[in-house]
Amino acid sequence: MLRFRLAVLLAGLSLAIGCGGPAGPKVYPIKGTLTKGGQPLVLTDKMTGKIRAYLRNDTPGSDLLDLEFDPDGTFTVPGPTRKGIQPGKYKLAVEFWESDYPDMSKEKFKGAMNESRSTAIVEVVPDRDLKIELDDHLKNSLPAPKGNSGMRK
Repeated sequence: MLRFRLAVLLAGLSLAIGCGGPAGPKVYPIKGTLTKGGQPLVLTDKMTGKIRAYLRNDTPGSDLLDLEFDPDGTFTVPGPTRKGIQPGKYKLAVEFWESDYPDMSKEKFKGAMNESRSTAIVEVVPDRDLKIELDDHLKNSLPAPKGNSGMRK
């Protein structure tokens, strides 16, 4: 009888320890606005373009974290679990076409805000909306390599 109780106790403990596992890092839902000249970056109904914007932290091999836009120019960053992302500093990259996506020659910022040239860093803080003014970052972007726009193909 003692062996049976001990076996039941050990089985219960192993289930309690094994279920759930580590919770992982805390993530927060993130939302914000992306503006240029104080105006939200939006696509009108007549445009055939696209806004590609994403964040990447400085961890080697980290995933790109897409900004998902609403028609009013606000965005969310759902992260890989769709529950948000960790607080911290992230590099911002933005590519914007009013039409003719993915023709890189029509990209509005001429590659100045793409992943290889953007120097924009944004800080994600829990319970604070991101307010990103592109004009603040465009002036600090790296110049395009000679003979190429510096944009991803």
